[in-house]
Amino acid sequence: MSRAALVALISVSALLVGRTGLAQPVPSVADRARAYGLFLEARSAADAQDVEGAARALRAAMALDPTSATLPAELAELYLGADRDGEAETTANQALGLDPALKQAHRILGQVLAARASEPPAGQSREAGDAMVRSAITHLEQSLDAPVKQTPIEVRAMLSRLYLAVDRNDDAIALLTDIVKEAPAWRDGPALLSEAFDGAGRRGDAVTWFEEAARDNPELAGALGRLYAGTRRWREAAGAFERALTVTPRSVDLRTSLAAVLLSDGRRPSLSRARDVLRDANGLPGADERVLLLMSQAERRLGDAAAAEVSARAAVAKNGRNPRTYVALAEALEDQGQFQAVVDALSPVIAAAPSNPQGVLTRSVLLPHVGVAHQSLREYDQAIATFEAARALTPDERGPAVAVMRAYAAAGRYAEAARLAGEALRDNPDDVGLALLQAQALVKAGRQGDGVAVMRAMVARTPNDGDARRALAQVYLDAGKPADALNTLRDAVKRFPGDTDLAFELGATLDRQGRQDESERVFRQLLTTSPAHAQALNYLGYMFADRGVKLPEAVQLITRALAVDPDNGSYLDSLGWAYFKMGDYSRAAEQLQRAVALEPTHPVIQDHYADALMRLGRTADAIAAWSAALASRDQELDRASVERKLTQARERAASAR
Repeated sequence: MSRAALVALISVSALLVGRTGLAQPVPSVADRARAYGLFLEARSAADAQDVEGAARALRAAMALDPTSATLPAELAELYLGADRDGEAETTANQALGLDPALKQAHRILGQVLAARASEPPAGQSREAGDAMVRSAITHLEQSLDAPVKQTPIEVRAMLSRLYLAVDRNDDAIALLTDIVKEAPAWRDGPALLSEAFDGAGRRGDAVTWFEEAARDNPELAGALGRLYAGTRRWREAAGAFERALTVTPRSVDLRTSLAAVLLSDGRRPSLSRARDVLRDANGLPGADERVLLLMSQAERRLGDAAAAEVSARAAVAKNGRNPRTYVALAEALEDQGQFQAVVDALSPVIAAAPSNPQGVLTRSVLLPHVGVAHQSLREYDQAIATFEAARALTPDERGPAVAVMRAYAAAGRYAEAARLAGEALRDNPDDVGLALLQAQALVKAGRQGDGVAVMRAMVARTPNDGDARRALAQVYLDAGKPADALNTLRDAVKRFPGDTDLAFELGATLDRQGRQDESERVFRQLLTTSPAHAQALNYLGYMFADRGVKLPEAVQLITRALAVDPDNGSYLDSLGWAYFKMGDYSRAAEQLQRAVALEPTHPVIQDHYADALMRLGRTADAIAAWSAALASRDQELDRASVERKLTQARERAASAR
């Protein structure tokens, strides 16, 4: 720019009198020239980080040319860059007093007010904060260029954040759609745009916009993935994140996001892909314990609890301050039945936890795992004490209180369990679960009539709750009144014809009472109205398989259940058992091996697997499977039968030597 042009820029015409209402002395040409020289001197000083020198030069220039709005605006800009917001505000207002339309001054004031609004002083009312935001918006709006896209991105971004703060979502969308296209690598942009669409109630529009934008710019695929995840469209989310990784393959954030949606998808191929993605992420710069926590989860769900333990221990080593790392370790050990190891690993951490909020959080998430471990080890007094300690930390939460009741019941101290459940029920009179706990404890304490009365009262209190009737049927069964249980369920099915869970419970109860023909009719009727009810498909198929009847149909039914839930270990066990009953031992072993991989501590699955292995002549493997079955304390297992088969297998192995 020429000297003459710049002098003209920093001078104000005689029209200024009409703008401000105050006459300013018109500087001489010599004063304007000296002011211009000082302006250049200020720029040089500012470039050399000499804020005071630049400020002195600008103040001197302002004294020579008091009619120039640009000079105080430049000084305000200098103060703003030096974080001297108060002086920036004063000089920006001085500039606007000379030229009310000066965009530079409006921008500076908008930035100062926006920063102040983001860190309000203690005691400031919400109304005062909102007023400051609106004032900042007004100034920033007056700083916009025409067209708006010519305004610096940082100014538009700040204005869009302010729009979001006062729920002007459509205005934020108008700015952010351009910004995100211009600067797709700006991480906050897509997130803010998604927030604006959500705030405007236009989530569908958000998905459409990002789908179209991501076609031309793969950098936006990650934002699209997060949108899909927000609507539980796991497979589409995974596809979007996979595409985003083609642009930035070393992004730990994208890899963890992809793994999270794959875990939510839950299919076995998705779990395997999640594990592999996380293993790659763990070797990248910036990977933290969250990668290892997700990896441990993926490995557990793939049935590899030993690998999950390794990953959890690595997470503890990386950041043991995060209590979730110890939770992951406890879960991996629990899956392996190593309950003493849970106590040994977590107890020192709990004891060392400080009394601050972080320490309270640590104890509150770890104590329940230690309590479960003690209970599994039949150390009931320790379990009760541990759950009581957890309840003391979070007295308003239901979970720890229920855990205490269950621990008393597991210890055979049914009176205490019933008393605690009754006390909790007084504060939560509509809680069906608490009523069931109290009723079952009363029944086991020999007070069958009182237990039934508790659940009947809950049914009367919640007449439209099918769960209450299902719980009443369970209490009748516990009290040795199967006919009353069946009548309750039949009546409930009539009252709630659309409740498939009630119909399922009726069918299962009939089966357990040896009334298989009636049970079959109930399940067939249920599958007529709900043909994809996986539990019903599996139950009916397993019922046929266990009885050795209608075996081809049993395979068909269970296969349909697996089409709905392909990685369900119980369903795979049912299919393997059906093949076993058909005499197809190779297929049986194949399916049962998959079931064992998914549920390695399930004793009945191990027993079935061992049966198939023995028929295939794999005696050593069968012995290992039966030994694993007996390692469980699950009462569902016919221990005498398994011990007899194990003894016979060992004798056969010894005679073959």
